[in-house]
Order: sequence, then structure tokens, then C-alpha cells
Amino acid sequence: MNTIISEVEFDFRVLDNNNDESNDPNTAEGGMLCHLLNNLFDYGGRSATTLTVCPFLLKMIPRSEHPHVLHPMETKHLVLKTELHPREFSGIRLLLMNCPNLETLTIDLLPPSPIATASSYADIDPETYWMQNISYECQRETLKAVAVKNFFGGSKELT
Repeated sequence: MNTIISEVEFDFRVLDNNNDESNDPNTAEGGMLCHLLNNLFDYGGRSATTLTVCPFLLKMIPRSEHPHVLHPMETKHLVLKTELHPREFSGIRLLLMNCPNLETLTIDLLPPSPIATASSYADIDPETYWMQNISYECQRETLKAVAVKNFFGGSKELT
């Protein structure tokens, strides 16, 4: 029996202490979150049409020992709650790569954490990261709309 779940929201911000000091790039949290996503979104058997994720998930899934094992999802609407911190960029990219049927992308800009002040992280330059010529399957095939919430035109938002 397949369970139909229309919306899933992951909000682990209470766990996010913005600790950039960790020397271990392969955290247990990242692996657990990838495993949770794979179990919840198992090739269409229980795919939610809307997936909402928080900055903590965006930061942690690329730090999994094997982030490339994240399975493709049938999600049609992806909501990224983000502070646009460089630590979140790889997680955003991973989710875009694994949502090939995405129709709507919503970027919900959150106020930056007072602790998160780094201009770069782990050799990620926020000035050039998104300039790489990378195309996502959803971008070429299914993406119809991109919505940006809480955009005020600040310099951090334009990076």
C-alpha cells in the first residue's frame, strides 16, 4: 500500500548552532538526513508533491559521507528556506539535481543568523559559485516558475 503525502516540511533550525568550526566534513547528521530523504521519497512510492527544507538540512546533506547516494525525488514544488550562507549552496545544488520533475522552485529568504557572518566557506566563493555553467534536468524540462520571498535587495541577497 502506497501512502500519499502531499507536503513534507523539514525544519531543524533548533539544531542549527552555525558551528562552522567542525573539522569533520562527514557528519552523522548529514548521513541520517540523506537516509531520511531517501526513505521518505522512494522513487515515487511515497513522494510528496511539495518539499520544504530548512538551512540546517541544506548545510548537512552535502556533509554526508556519501551525499551522491541521495535518490531522485518526484517532488514538483521545492521550497528552500535559506539564509544564503555559502554552507547551504552545495545542499541547494544537491536538491536541484535530485528533483528532475520540479515545476516550482520557491526561495524563501530568511534573515541571516547573527552568528553566520562568514563571506566564504570551504573554498566556496559566494561571488562565483552560481556562475558555473551547470544545468539541471528540471531547468531544461519541467521548471515553470521560480518565486523569491522576502527579497529586499540587500548586497547579501544579490550575491
